Amino acid sequence: MSHLAQTLRYGFLGKVDVAVIEATDVTPDGEILLGPGVGATPTFCSLAEKIIIELNHHDPKELRGMHDIYQPLDPPYRREIPIYKPSDRIGVPVVKVDPKKIIGIVESELDSSPVPAFAVGCRKHRQRCFGLLRFESRHSSLRNVHRSRTGCCYRFDERRKM
Repeated sequence: MSHLAQTLRYGFLGKVDVAVIEATDVTPDGEILLGPGVGATPTFCSLAEKIIIELNHHDPKELRGMHDIYQPLDPPYRREIPIYKPSDRIGVPVVKVDPKKIIGIVESELDSSPVPAFAVGCRKHRQRCFGLLRFESRHSSLRNVHRSRTGCCYRFDERRKM
C-alpha cells in the first residue's frame, strides 16, 4: 500500500478516470478537507480526470488543520522528509483540485473508521477476535495498523490455520 501512490504516478496501473474519495468538507474553489484517513487520496485527486466526493458529516469539520498533507518527489529525485522537530509542518491541510473535476457529491453520515466497531469492542472487553474478524492482508503495515487498533495479536496468515 505504501507504494501505491508512486506506482500510480509512474503510470504502471494506467490512467485514473474517476476517483471516489471521502471528505469532511469541500469548498466551491476546490479545497477538499479529508476525513481521518488520507493515504493516497492526494495522488488519486491529482491524477483523476473526474472526482466523486462522499461528503461525510460524521467527522467534524474541526479536522481542518490536523492534516499535514505532503507528497514526496518520486525516485530518483526523492529527498529526506524535512521534519526536524515535532512542531514542523511541511505540507498543506487540504487537497486542492480544479472544481471542474468534481462531478458529484454524495452526502453520508457513516463512521469512517477503517476498523469495524465490533473489532474495537473486542479490545475494550479484552476478548480475542479470532472468530469475528475476516480481514485478509499480506501487507505487514496494514496488519500492524489492525493490531494496534483492535488489540488482536495474531498474524493474518495464522488465522487460516485455526
